Amino acid sequence: MCVLLHLLLVLSIIQCSEAGNKSQEVLHQCRDEEKLSISLCAPIIEVINQYPKLYTDRIHDPMYYQNLEKLCQEAKGCVSDLNCSEADALRNDIDKVCSYSLFFYAENQKCLQKFHQKAYVANKTEDSSCYAKFPSFQNEMDKKYKTFMEGEECFMNHIEENCNDTSRKFFVKSYNYLVEYMTNKPEIRTCDPYHMFLEQECMGIFAELIDVATSGLSPLELVYNWFMNDRIVSAKMNVLVCSQTFHYESRKSATL
Repeated sequence: MCVLLHLLLVLSIIQCSEAGNKSQEVLHQCRDEEKLSISLCAPIIEVINQYPKLYTDRIHDPMYYQNLEKLCQEAKGCVSDLNCSEADALRNDIDKVCSYSLFFYAENQKCLQKFHQKAYVANKTEDSSCYAKFPSFQNEMDKKYKTFMEGEECFMNHIEENCNDTSRKFFVKSYNYLVEYMTNKPEIRTCDPYHMFLEQECMGIFAELIDVATSGLSPLELVYNWFMNDRIVSAKMNVLVCSQTFHYESRKSATL
């Protein structure tokens, strides 16, 4: 019995040692030849990063998404055989950059704007749906992050019911990155993802304003409602606040 226990102990030590060596192999600092391979991947990652700017006029074309997705797969393949720490970090960066660039596909933006619109309406009415848990104009980023992480099921139900198949797959895969973008307000303001996602929130409120203002009204009724309807007046004020916040921070970004 003692011999058997000793043998099992030795085998356990060997297994732990092998696991430790494997972990060290994955996380070792990249050698010069591996760093060279990483540097050769850099151009395609930069193309992915610049893709939304290069093809702004094509964001409504499904090929925008498909072509960009192919570039992302190519970038991941570029570092797939490298098992060192810098390559592992680069893989995470590729996922993050791809999530940001793929978001610009018009259907993805439309899907998120619709979510913000529903959340805005839920907070302005006695709506008891889960959308009411997402307050508009949440400036405390820790609370906003917690709300989105705890409300992931609500968001996923939204995309299931309101978004196309491409957007559903995208948000399921990229949700954590998008929450990070929405809640990571930089101390030094630059042109960054945070402000772009703030704009999406503004657009959601603006969509509600348009929906209410144009819901089967005659021109005369439209003019009357535009100035007298409490819901429209409130939405106009909130659009103004949201847009002023966005443009104010954007201007500060440009001057800092």
